[in-house]
Amino acid sequence: MIRRKNITLPKVFLIIGLLLIFGCLPYSYKSQLTSEKTLSTVLDREEPIFKVNYHLTGKSVIVTLSESRQLINKVKVEKTFTSRRHAEVDEPACPSLSTNYRYWDCMLVAPIITFGLGYIITIPIMLYDWITYPIYTAFSTENIEIVEETKPSGSKEVIPQNYKLILTNEKSNFNKTYTLKEGKIEIPFDALNLSYLWNSGDQEVGRQYQYYYSVVDGKGKEVLPISPINGTLFHSDTNFAKLADLAYEKGKQIEFNRCSKKFELETIREGYKYIMDNGWNLREDDWIVGEILKRACHQYKGTNSHDACLSDFRSCIRTVRYIDNQNTNYQK
Repeated sequence: MIRRKNITLPKVFLIIGLLLIFGCLPYSYKSQLTSEKTLSTVLDREEPIFKVNYHLTGKSVIVTLSESRQLINKVKVEKTFTSRRHAEVDEPACPSLSTNYRYWDCMLVAPIITFGLGYIITIPIMLYDWITYPIYTAFSTENIEIVEETKPSGSKEVIPQNYKLILTNEKSNFNKTYTLKEGKIEIPFDALNLSYLWNSGDQEVGRQYQYYYSVVDGKGKEVLPISPINGTLFHSDTNFAKLADLAYEKGKQIEFNRCSKKFELETIREGYKYIMDNGWNLREDDWIVGEILKRACHQYKGTNSHDACLSDFRSCIRTVRYIDNQNTNYQK
C-alpha cells in the first residue's frame, strides 16, 4: 500500500504540473477585417433590370415596361485582416474527463464531485489561465489579401425597344401577345374580362380567374417571368369597380344560361340544397347527393367524361344558387 501511494503521488503532481504549464482555457483565432483599399476599378458589364407598371383610364388599362441598365464594376481590393486569440469559455474544457464540461463548469462544478478536493487542482489552473490570458491575447498577426470583387456602381434608364407582353387567362382561354411601343401598350376594357382583372393578384382567388403576364424580347427570350397582374391596385377606382361588378354579373348570367342548357334546373336546384359552393356535402347527405349526381350525369356513367360532368355540375350549382339568390326578394 505504501509503495502504491508513492507511485501515485508523483503522477498527481505531474498532471498538476502539466495543467499548470498548458492551462485549460480554450482559445481560438478570430480574424477581423481592419482595412481595405481599392487598387483599380473597371466596368465589367451591364445588367438589364425590367419592371412593369400599369394604370387605368376610363376605358382601358395601360401597361408600361421600364428598363434600366445596372452598371457592374470589377474592383481589385487590398484587404487587411488582423488575427488574434480569443478565449472560448463556452467550448468544452478538461479533455481528460469523460464529460465535456465547459470551462467554468470544469473549474467550479466538476470539483464538487470530489467533495471539493478538486479545487486543489482547479484553483491553481484558473490562476494560471487568467494570469496568462493578457499575454496570450496581446499579440496579433496581420494578413493582406488582394481580391477581385464585382460591385454595382449605379444605373441608367433606357427606352425599351422590341419587347412583347404576353397576357393570359386560363378560364377564358385568353392568350394574346401585344407589341410594346417604346415600352407601352393600351389594352381596352372591351378586350378583357374585368371581373378577372379585378381578381388578379388576390391570393384567395383561384389562378384560373386571374390574368397573368410575362415579357419577352424580340427573340422570344423571357425577360420577366409569368406573374399575376396586381388588380387589387385598381380596387379604389370607383369607375373600374362598377364595370368589374357589371362584368361579374354578366359572366354569371352567361354561365347560368349555359348550365340551364346542360342540366335540368330542377336537378341543379335540388343539388344546391345539399351541396355547398366548394362541392362538399354533409356525410349524412351522401346517399341523396349520390342520387342527384347520378341523375345529372347518368348518360356519362362508365365513360372518361363522367368526372368532368360531375365537376361541371358542381360548378353550375354555385352559379344557379347565386342567380337565384339575386332574384329572390323579401315580401313583407
